[in-house]
Amino acid sequence: MDHGANLTAHDGGSRDSVNGALLGKTWIPLDWARGLVRVGVQSAIAHPEAAALLAKLMTERNIPIPPPPTSSICLTKGLNGCQ
Repeated sequence: MDHGANLTAHDGGSRDSVNGALLGKTWIPLDWARGLVRVGVQSAIAHPEAAALLAKLMTERNIPIPPPPTSSICLTKGLNGCQ
């Protein structure tokens, strides 16, 4: 943060987000720290300490904290678990 990190930088999306309910959906660092898992991706790891730090930094800067992702994606167990 001291060097200008963007807490709301979005990734480029994925094959999940080229059509359907996730059309155009991209994710921010907080989503990944929460343990974002997309369809066909099995390697996500939740980092609760990083998620807590990102949420704290976002709150301090009056950046809205989005709810955890839903739809064809889920979070790894330990934070909110897959539905």
